[in-house]
Amino acid sequence: MHRCATRILGTITFTAVVALAVTASAQRVRPIGIPVSGGGGSGSTGTAPRAHVLPASVVIPDTSRINGADVGKKAHTNVRFINPGIANPLEAPPYAGYAYETPTSLGCVYKLVATLPAGCNPNSVTTVITGGSQNIAIVDAYDDPEAPADLAYFSAQFGLPFNVNKFHVVYANGLQPPIDYSGGWELEESLDIEYAHAMAPAANLYLVEAYSNSFSDLFTAVTVATNLVQCGLTTTCGSSPRRVRSP
Repeated sequence: MHRCATRILGTITFTAVVALAVTASAQRVRPIGIPVSGGGGSGSTGTAPRAHVLPASVVIPDTSRINGADVGKKAHTNVRFINPGIANPLEAPPYAGYAYETPTSLGCVYKLVATLPAGCNPNSVTTVITGGSQNIAIVDAYDDPEAPADLAYFSAQFGLPFNVNKFHVVYANGLQPPIDYSGGWELEESLDIEYAHAMAPAANLYLVEAYSNSFSDLFTAVTVATNLVQCGLTTTCGSSPRRVRSP
């Protein structure tokens, strides 16, 4: 799936059009293009299968809409989706003709790879990032049960190295959080882990799930994430890491 993601980290706003890979079992997300047969109907040429071209549009999930009653109490996602009006998003990278960044093009932009083609065109760059070390911890709200599968699928789709033993889902307060059935937080988590992994695929990656999007639950998760970055899973420093779900 393709989307324009606006991420706000402290006082830094990062906007990029990126590709998001989600496994077929995650029914909350469906491909943009719908293949149709070229044979049989009026006006058909009987040539190779085509796909519907959908009109371009921007989609704002409910979790990214600010509720005045939540100000100072709860967090919201910062995600905007672009339906670019182009079909067949499941073809192999580099997806000729699509206007978005990929892990390889971002690796070129941020000079994380040795080969730097002029312009870092996402339709032509091929050098994959392989670096990274130590620990990365990401805090999000609610549980994304498809997180390990999504990350593995994304890595395979873009040729990124992936070691299942380097990815861990941690429940911040020790209990498995509920699922956000709107899908907004799950998509936020998928974006966060996929592009953190894309920029440093050799690092240990921890997805720390807060029980809800309330600030109290999220601040608890931040403390757990801080401990994980400093000490990892095997060492206790301050408050010990909570329950871990293996991929």
